[in-house]
Amino acid sequence: MVVVNAFLNPRQWTRSDRNLWISRVAVVLFFMAYILIGLALYGDYGMSLDEPFSRANGLVNFRHIATIFAPSWLTEATAHYPDLSSWTDKDYGVAFEVPAVAIEQFLGLRDSRDIYQFRHLLTFLSSSLGALATFGIARNRFGRNWTGLAAAAMFILSPRLFAESFYNSKDMVFLSAFAVAAYTMIRFAQGPGWVWAILHGTSTAIAIDVRLMALLIPLCTIEYLALQVTVKRVTAQQAAWAGILYLLFTGLMVIALFPHLWENPIANFIGAVGNMARFRWTGTVLYLGTLLDATNLPWHYVPVWMVITTPPVYLFFFLVGVWIMAYRLCAKGIRRAWGDLETQDFIVLQLIVVPILAIIILKSVLYDGWRQMYFVYVPFVLIAIHGLAGLAGQPGSPIWRRLPAFALLGFAFCANVNWMWHAHPLQNVYFNFLAGKDWKSRFDLDYWGLGNRMAFEYILAHDTRTGITIIPASYNPLDRTLLILDPENRGRISIGNPDQRPLYVIDNYRLAIGSSDEKYGKDYNVFYNTTIDGERILTVYRLKDVSSVTPAK
Repeated sequence: MVVVNAFLNPRQWTRSDRNLWISRVAVVLFFMAYILIGLALYGDYGMSLDEPFSRANGLVNFRHIATIFAPSWLTEATAHYPDLSSWTDKDYGVAFEVPAVAIEQFLGLRDSRDIYQFRHLLTFLSSSLGALATFGIARNRFGRNWTGLAAAAMFILSPRLFAESFYNSKDMVFLSAFAVAAYTMIRFAQGPGWVWAILHGTSTAIAIDVRLMALLIPLCTIEYLALQVTVKRVTAQQAAWAGILYLLFTGLMVIALFPHLWENPIANFIGAVGNMARFRWTGTVLYLGTLLDATNLPWHYVPVWMVITTPPVYLFFFLVGVWIMAYRLCAKGIRRAWGDLETQDFIVLQLIVVPILAIIILKSVLYDGWRQMYFVYVPFVLIAIHGLAGLAGQPGSPIWRRLPAFALLGFAFCANVNWMWHAHPLQNVYFNFLAGKDWKSRFDLDYWGLGNRMAFEYILAHDTRTGITIIPASYNPLDRTLLILDPENRGRISIGNPDQRPLYVIDNYRLAIGSSDEKYGKDYNVFYNTTIDGERILTVYRLKDVSSVTPAK
């Protein structure tokens, strides 16, 4: 009401009113700009390797639901998919995939380009909720919109995560669902009641039904409530009734949103949790110059990947934040002076430490990079904001105290925007200086195959013939990229096999240590290169003697 009166009577504005009004306008403009940028860019990204599998999971589950409740929803697009009972990935969460398929069917999308462009838009909009939730958590913790905006900007201006927010409907959607669940957890624990119990139960269930790792949220929620009782912020009776309501509602929603659980909820859920700990993927990853089995990764795999793919200034603020939070928790713990802020900090630290320790202890199977662990970036950012706030001091601190920290963060934001601008749309290959040089011989680069679209479009723009034969020189399923090309150009390309002598060869260096220049240099010329920071990400070779090409089948 104070702000409304001040707005109606601007001459009566106080400095506090003005600052509050400016910060609120800044928040609205910030997120409007973010959404508009996403709407402008979502069509630029290529086709990731996993997208057809993710959509297939949605279609199988959609078909199962429609068969039971609404047979009229079944279409030709779902007819050739198997029953859920015989589907290999039936235990994979589909809280995003089923709604995505349902909307796709409702809109009548049939061409693959339209379908996957739409999925990129929907993935971005879902991911943007993670930025909003991160803002909310930081705003709630520090009581200022500016810290919330700094956290949201740190979330958005992380190059790898920015790119993957457009096409990674597994890890980025889970990150966002985890962030929303973390936000509702804090609000629920601060004031346990039936409204927040239902909201938090819903967000928890959605996160669990995207990925089972979100089971960490109910555990932390109960712990948070117990700590609130300990510090006498809520009564034991209030926490007990709210906790029971939350757990019951969460359990019901988990089952309702997970078709695999409908037949036998308890047994199927236990089986799914067991599969999560040691997932059925026996692939190979390139790490520190060595090809390793995903089933036998060193303990430092995730920490190293996080360090070399996160902007260095963020890492600096994170380390400062860890020190400040640990010191504060220990100091106040000795005096038995914990309050809600200390409880929040303790929970946030657990949200990053426990998952990393769990995958190290359980020796969990991980895919390329640390994408399965992206969700820990939310507590990472919150801890980094602690570092920023600690270095900047209180709002009334002298300008000389506050300026260096904000100047450093502003420099990092500008540097990241500049890098992302020049790397677009391949921000997914971001490495910082700690990764060293010659990335392709030490780490998996464009393991999603996003650069293939750029290569295909370059070939199509500079070669007018039809029946263009192309093969991969590395582990790089090119057929996925055809799905996002224009229909008229899609038919001009034929994906060959290694026995053929193709017109073009594409190498994205995945699982192929070294260059293909020696292998193809005699008969092929380098036709196209994609480089980021001077590092070669993808190479296209063209046959010198076109008359010797194997015709397309």
